[in-house]
Amino acid sequence: MNFITINKPRKELLGSHQAWTWAGLVGLLVLKLAWQITLYRDGFLSVSADEFSRGIFAAQWAAAPRLDSLAEMSHAAWLPGEKYLNGLLFMFWPDYILAPRATAFLAGCLLLLAIFALARLLFPGRATPWLACLLLFCQPWYVWLSGTPMLDIYYLAALIGGLALLLAWLEHGQRGLWLAAGLALLLAGTFHVQGWLPLGLILLLHLPELIRLARQQKWERAGRLLAIYALAALLPLTLFLAGWVANGRPLSFLGEHTRYSLWFYGGYNVSDLEKLLYYPRLVWVNSHPLLWLLAAVGVGLLWRARAGRRVWLLPAIGLLTLLALSVLNLNSGPPSAAPGRYSLLYTATAALYAGYGGSRLLVRGLARRSSAGYAVVGLTAVLLAWLLIAGYRQAWQFPRATYGQAVAAGEALRPLLDAPDFAPGDRYLLEVVYWDFLAAQLAAGHHEAALFDRPFDLYNRDQPSVLILPPEALARELVAQRVRYALLRDPALKEQAAASGLLTAVIEVEGWTLYQVTITKSEGGKYEKNSSAGTRFPVSRAPRQCDLSSICSRPWVGTAGKKLTSCRPVAQEVKTMVGAATKEPWLSL
Repeated sequence: MNFITINKPRKELLGSHQAWTWAGLVGLLVLKLAWQITLYRDGFLSVSADEFSRGIFAAQWAAAPRLDSLAEMSHAAWLPGEKYLNGLLFMFWPDYILAPRATAFLAGCLLLLAIFALARLLFPGRATPWLACLLLFCQPWYVWLSGTPMLDIYYLAALIGGLALLLAWLEHGQRGLWLAAGLALLLAGTFHVQGWLPLGLILLLHLPELIRLARQQKWERAGRLLAIYALAALLPLTLFLAGWVANGRPLSFLGEHTRYSLWFYGGYNVSDLEKLLYYPRLVWVNSHPLLWLLAAVGVGLLWRARAGRRVWLLPAIGLLTLLALSVLNLNSGPPSAAPGRYSLLYTATAALYAGYGGSRLLVRGLARRSSAGYAVVGLTAVLLAWLLIAGYRQAWQFPRATYGQAVAAGEALRPLLDAPDFAPGDRYLLEVVYWDFLAAQLAAGHHEAALFDRPFDLYNRDQPSVLILPPEALARELVAQRVRYALLRDPALKEQAAASGLLTAVIEVEGWTLYQVTITKSEGGKYEKNSSAGTRFPVSRAPRQCDLSSICSRPWVGTAGKKLTSCRPVAQEVKTMVGAATKEPWLSL
């Protein structure tokens, strides 16, 4: 059996009953949207702070868009794909929290459609694609990554979609599919370096097809397949060559990731066996055993049916990728940000084969029309229901951090920064609180105006804050840097700010306090609190706890799971109150 033919050729990628198919898929995506919104309202915001850092980069790029140079890409922490995607959206929709989540949700929808299309291409029967989609639909990491802009959901959507388009073109030969496949695989290579391994394996495992086309002198199709190779490998090869030319090390751009990972894990001084088993254990821990049981049944049935080689593409890609990551882990280090997300490639693959295994057991059991057959059907239905319910329940146990609190604090600050009297060059002081400060900075906007309260050192978070300076020295620093506001969370720093007499508390949002800098220069040349400025906020309203249940519009959640909301209406009230009290600038420069 050759590489291409597995099932009877289909004229349409989604099957012969397209109207019903599209209606069902639209219904599934609407259900997915409702679930994601419900999770979002219940407090699911992120799985890692990385997304906030990349959001800041995307917002800065949107303010001054340009293509990155090879040198910049070689030294950047991340590939530029997500920055361009979300940066373009920010130009039209500058909501730095919701907009990236919208693109992540769309990527999750595309991944679901790609799994459906692959199941149609690889397996017989109408039930398999639907069952595969349902099994993926309830996988916790699929649910979580569909609601937060981590790189994995973007590259997997493009990668699996590109593979489906490639296989459809090889089977059906429509001219437009080869170009769509090449562009999708090119896009997959721009999001995440981790995606380069399965991307390269897709190309490697299709070399026999390229050789076959050349031997049969089908030069047009061979040329198009070569064009797909060129598009897919364009960015990885370019960066490899750039690193090689620059310093003789093709993978030099991965150095900072490795250094930080080793530092994060305290040198990662564990046995080689433990390093080799890290990723297999990661996949096992982040997936349900029943998923692998049904996938093993599907693989066994395919093996028994002597299915064509193309059916084994995804298992081969998954196993070889897992092996490569395990070997690389010997001299590197495991991921430090939400490592469970790396399991999605493997659980998505398992969902395909579990869908086939489950559907075949149901169909064959019903076809036998015997007590044994009905027993198989009943047992399979119970296992599938158990797996779906377990995934659904686990998806609600999402990662919880304090990023929602930081986002609410940043959103309380943003209207003040948007005000006309916040001039270019004015700054706000932001306390470096682990990674939470990134969430506050992203939500506040005006990212060029952020000024950290201490030198930011990736490897040393115990740097002293500027707020510990004596009041006179602190006043000079605040005036020199044109600081208009401060956003603090540490109680000790808040006491320091109050003791200095230079900052007036405006509003408190879930543990964060927003301050207005109120400094004047006396006739003797000394800096001191401006008493008139300090009275602009009535004592009964400063500091003030946000009435999160009644005046805020967008839901968030704190670590305890209670609802935390956007404080834009409160911040607007503060801005109006300040503007009505005075027309002169708040700082005497």
